[in-house]
Order: sequence, then C-alpha cells, then structure tokens
Amino acid sequence: MPPSAPAAGSTSAAADRAVRGGDRFDERFLRKLESLVLTIRRSVRMSGLLRANRTSKRVGAGLEFADHRDYVPGDDLRYLDWNLYGRLGRLALRLFQEEEDLLLEVLVDASASMGVGRPAKLDLALQIGAALGYIGLANLDRVAVTALGEDQAPPLAPARGKGAILPILRTLEGVRASGRTGLATAVRAFL
Repeated sequence: MPPSAPAAGSTSAAADRAVRGGDRFDERFLRKLESLVLTIRRSVRMSGLLRANRTSKRVGAGLEFADHRDYVPGDDLRYLDWNLYGRLGRLALRLFQEEEDLLLEVLVDASASMGVGRPAKLDLALQIGAALGYIGLANLDRVAVTALGEDQAPPLAPARGKGAILPILRTLEGVRASGRTGLATAVRAFL
C-alpha cells in the first residue's frame, strides 16, 4: 500500500519522499523523531540551559570572559585589559571561554548477527542511530554515520543542519546485515 501524501513543506514529507520504498524509516518514525527533539528542547529550556551552547575547558578566543592572567612579553596586545591596568597598575590579559564544535560519530554494527530477531536487531540499531543523528543535527552539531561490516557503503562525511538527515536516512536504509565483523577490531580500525 503506498504511503499517503503528507503535507508539503514539512520535514517529514521531504524525508518520507527521500526514503520511500524502505520500511525502516516510515512517516510515523520520522514524526517520533521530531517530537523527541521538541521534548528535549523543552526540558533544556526549563532547566535554564542554552541550546547548542557547549563550552570547552580550554581558554582561548571565545566570547565569554573566563579569567585574567599576567602579561608575558610576546603576548598579543589586543587582549590586554586596560581597565584593570588603569585601576591596579598591573598588565594582565583577558582570557575567554572557547566554544567547542561537537562531532557526533554514529557507528552501527552491520554484521550478520544483527539480522537475527523480530524485528531484526539491525533495524532497531539503525533507528537508534537515526534518532541520535537527528538529535545531533537539530542541535546544530556535526553528525557522521558509519556502518561497521563487510561490503558496506563508505562512511558518510560529517554534516550539519536538519536538512542533512535525508542523506543519513538514505545511507542507513541501504545497510544490510552481512559477513563476520569483530566489533572491537572494526572500532579500532575506525579510530
């Protein structure tokens, strides 16, 4: 039975058209993804945290002030805190919190053992991988997808933005359980 035509312009409509013919990522699954992202956003907003704001422990050239450190000859003069020098007569550099770009690598075991069960373990693993990737893309993180196994498509390069979910879903839709894969060996090779 062909899927019904969803409303034009919606994310799920574009994704549904892109992966039509496959049964892993149907329209119902895509709607669940969108509601999951909305639930996460709502809970983050309630806790008072900013969305997609990941600061690292490194100090560098960010926007948020972190600390001062004493000036050492050779330091960049642009970061001197002249107000501090005016008040205390001491040369010090302003240090800022560096923002970090998060890369989410989704690895899916695609060995023959993943084809067992009803539904197959591989189908569930691919849906979890798609959900994690979608959450990462919705949070403006970079997401890359790799199927670990014999005769699999090459890894998908990191992408950003919700529009990148379509290539991820197409790639995951083509993954089949095949061959013998030592998971530890495959992960070491990936790293």
